[in-house]
Amino acid sequence: MTHATEERLALLLAMYHQARLDGPTDLGMLAGRLGWGVGRVVRVLAVLDDKGLVERPRCRLTMAGLALATALAAASSPVRAARAA
Repeated sequence: MTHATEERLALLLAMYHQARLDGPTDLGMLAGRLGWGVGRVVRVLAVLDDKGLVERPRCRLTMAGLALATALAAASSPVRAARAA
């Protein structure tokens, strides 16, 4: 997996987890959550927006982004991994 792919997945999952908390999402919050600069968040968010996974102006997941993030979160869940073993 490339570094760029890892960044995109990390941002998608951060947005997903923030949405599950039903909290507001903005660039500063995402940057803080990920330990990134705001510029890095903007850059990765632009790529995800181009792919139709996020709405960059509103800083939220699209339905496609939500579906992907939900699948990623479920696949990385420790409970799910333990059940599979």
